[in-house]
Amino acid sequence: MGYRSSAFDEGVDPSPVYSYFLLDLISSIKLGQGTLQIGIENLLDTFYFALYSQRTQGFSNTFYSAGSGRTISVKYGISW
Repeated sequence: MGYRSSAFDEGVDPSPVYSYFLLDLISSIKLGQGTLQIGIENLLDTFYFALYSQRTQGFSNTFYSAGSGRTISVKYGISW
């Protein structure tokens, strides 16, 4: 997500939008009768405020909260 402030500077948006970079890793492998999937969201553990959170900050601090930190998931699925 890239930084932008032109709409804020013109009085259209309630706040500028600050940039952030997220990197997710998702990998899967066939294992037995199913598929094993491993995922790491926000691999670099970036501290950020999502676009929605930044946009609503100008209206109310109720929804202004940081995004999720690094999240790891392991899934196994069988199709039949």
